[in-house]
Amino acid sequence: MLFENYYGGSIYFIAEGWIKVCAIDESSKNNIYTLYGPDEMVGAIAAVEEDWNPKEAVTLSPAKIWSIPTQDFLNLLKEDPQASIQVAIFASKRLRKLNQYFRLREADSMTKVAHILLELVQQRENRINTKNIGY
Repeated sequence: MLFENYYGGSIYFIAEGWIKVCAIDESSKNNIYTLYGPDEMVGAIAAVEEDWNPKEAVTLSPAKIWSIPTQDFLNLLKEDPQASIQVAIFASKRLRKLNQYFRLREADSMTKVAHILLELVQQRENRINTKNIGY
């Protein structure tokens, strides 16, 4: 989807599918930094900083992705406080996941598997609830 060192001129919103953000190190090992799924955005940091992104984003499944040029996105945030709040909520959720990752990094395998299973159940429940209220 996006190649290593792409310029952050757009922000990408995932409607369907899964994306991994990764980088290949000097020993040809594929280091995965994060996974993004439906209702998440990719490339926001590089776009807002108007800089090159050192990682690449790769689709893991068929995906529907929308993009918005950085300046249009920033204008939207300036004009619509609710959009800014939603971006802040998204960023907060990503930071919480990152904190969980750091806590789980040293955990035993059983704890890691249990955490992943609970997260999958929660994602499924969120999708079911969203469908029931007509989104």
